[in-house]
Amino acid sequence: MKAGNVLEDKERFADKPLVTIEPESTILDAVHLLCQNRIGALLVTDAEKHLVGIITERDVLAECCRNHKNIDATRVDSAMTREVIVAHPQDDVQDILRIMTTKRVRHMPIVENDKISGMLSIGDILRRLYKQDELKIRYLSDYLGGTYGLKVY
Repeated sequence: MKAGNVLEDKERFADKPLVTIEPESTILDAVHLLCQNRIGALLVTDAEKHLVGIITERDVLAECCRNHKNIDATRVDSAMTREVIVAHPQDDVQDILRIMTTKRVRHMPIVENDKISGMLSIGDILRRLYKQDELKIRYLSDYLGGTYGLKVY
């Protein structure tokens, strides 16, 4: 299964646009966006919508520990992760899951031809893999039970 497939399913059922933030915004602005949209990470984009970083819940918490009195004045670009690990729509989700686990990241931007296609969370991938496994189990159970391929009316 490819990342593009998971992203398509997510977009079809979630019906939410990708939420981004500009580097000049404040940490408090980021907190409001994270809470309003019930998400764990924001892609940081420049005026041309090019990816320049990512700010996650962890980044926000770390900044609050360092500078808890001024999050309404601290800019996102001072707390964001600049070296963003990205995936492509044709990448296999098993490979992405392995990278996410190894690098301890929970969100992976999907980029194609330097354009952001969307973002997958570890939950998005696991949910899709779980559905795929449920379907396999059902078909195997039907096959072993002798009901595979029978049409019941």
